Amino acid sequence: MTALEELSDHLPQALDRIALPSYVLNPDGTIRWVNQEARRLVGDVVGRPAIEMIAPEDRDRASDAFAKRLRGEHVDDYEIHVLLADGGQARVEISAVPLTTNEHAVGIFGLAVRRRSPNAAGEHREYRLTPRQRDVLNLLAAGASTDQIAAQLTLSRETVRNHIRRILGALGARSRLEAVAIAHRAGLV
Repeated sequence: MTALEELSDHLPQALDRIALPSYVLNPDGTIRWVNQEARRLVGDVVGRPAIEMIAPEDRDRASDAFAKRLRGEHVDDYEIHVLLADGGQARVEISAVPLTTNEHAVGIFGLAVRRRSPNAAGEHREYRLTPRQRDVLNLLAAGASTDQIAAQLTLSRETVRNHIRRILGALGARSRLEAVAIAHRAGLV
């Protein structure tokens, strides 16, 4: 078994525990899979058309972005309102990529980062990071690994790990991915 095959055995469980709503759409736009956080947000919607989870005013833009991603075209992240399980709405930033096999799109994987109004009571927060922690956070946001960050900043792996632990603590994040999402939402990266 290759390292990639071994990793793929653990990936579904890891994705289900990500602290951000995550989903997979079939090429026809039906929802194939959602993780725990997505179920908390919109309910158990597997098998339903994804467009039904989107506020009517945002459906055209979301449909257009979906079609472009399936064709392999670049689509910037964008914000829409999703319909919540409790009947309300939430503003989310959609970040998604096509899932491909032999250059053919077989679905879309995405994250829905919930946006909060900075004016809401208790929502606006000042994150205190050192300049070096900001450097590490920017490299994390660019997708760099611990080893790549260490090499680029001329630090030891353990020092990078310590910076990442402190970044997670400062942002109140449980994972690197969640830290990057929080940093994007807060305008830190």
